[in-house]
Amino acid sequence: MSTYSIGKQIAGYTLQNMVGKGAAGEVWLASTPNGQTVAIKLMNLNLMSSTAAEKHHERMAREIEALQSLSHPCIPALVDYKLDHEPPFLVMSYVRGEPHDKLLRTGQMMQIPLAVRILILRQIADAIACAHEKGIVHRDIKPANVLGVEHPYLIDFNLAVKVDSIRSTMQEVGTSLYMPPETNVPDALSDNYSFAVYAYEMLFGLHPIFRAEDMDVLGGMSNTLMLAASRIMRGEWRVPTRVPFSELPLDIRNANLSALDAIFTRAFGSREGRYLDPREFVADVEKALNIPAVRRGKESSKRRDLRADESVDLNAPTDVLFVPDEVRAQFDLSHYEKSVDADSVAVPFAPPPRLETDDFTILENERAAARAKTKRIVIGVTILVMIVIVVLIVLSQTSP
Repeated sequence: MSTYSIGKQIAGYTLQNMVGKGAAGEVWLASTPNGQTVAIKLMNLNLMSSTAAEKHHERMAREIEALQSLSHPCIPALVDYKLDHEPPFLVMSYVRGEPHDKLLRTGQMMQIPLAVRILILRQIADAIACAHEKGIVHRDIKPANVLGVEHPYLIDFNLAVKVDSIRSTMQEVGTSLYMPPETNVPDALSDNYSFAVYAYEMLFGLHPIFRAEDMDVLGGMSNTLMLAASRIMRGEWRVPTRVPFSELPLDIRNANLSALDAIFTRAFGSREGRYLDPREFVADVEKALNIPAVRRGKESSKRRDLRADESVDLNAPTDVLFVPDEVRAQFDLSHYEKSVDADSVAVPFAPPPRLETDDFTILENERAAARAKTKRIVIGVTILVMIVIVVLIVLSQTSP
């Protein structure tokens, strides 16, 4: 249940409907006094009086700092904020589009042409590189934090931090299924690993390392990262050439799978050999898939809806990658550009099972069930051994 309500006024913004919620707060669509639509992120009211309030206040401040320093057509624009307000909030341009974890979960992502999926990866890689060039590490790159198809956006810089202040923040934060297994201080290489995991899902429709049945055995973050490290080291992840042909997406079957083996092995491997730039990684994937180069052109940025500062031209043309006309003419992508709270588009097939995620946590369930099962087995074996010992003693005493 929300701690806010439709119609509530927050520093002049009128709340319309909630589009996201987590332990740290809520995201609402809101209207400005002149009727324009924006997205407003509000800190959880209960959290403000808890012992964790300072930590989340600092995270919101870091998100604001990150968004202030970034200007990219695939990153929502910051238009307003007030950290000293009750509740603290930040306002961003409202961007439309389904989160990619939802499109993957429903199977819709695999209906989108491969050329468009690659184009999305190129644009998100460019957004990540933009952040890295500004000295910002996102720390939570995953399908749930990418919205849209025709115009994708990298969102949720709640965990983002500047490189020069990483050591003073909590280091092991993020979504463990997308975190690299090493325990080093997070940096651009950590983001690049997370992006490669997301990219694999965009190509194959499934997580490269974890399976749906892992939900019952995954424990906390450390257990998840240890399992990831073990599977990568032993080659027990979904290596493209080892995926059964019947499980390969149709548009991947003619790809150079051996080349994809090498690309993803490098992307998931040791830090020393990992890709330094996500754009280089996507370029290599593109070559392995034989995807024609996508042209670059001028297109008005659709990411900014509100003039928070009249001195800033929020609608200035921006050099962006866009869906080529020959692809757009063949496929209707408009129904994927709905608001994040819209209903899913029905798909004619059942997608393969995949691990569920949300925007705030990822399968950090305790392994109580597994431990209880092991305990029962141990007790059963112990009782059986004791019975055998008693029988043998009785037999030895009764024998002549």
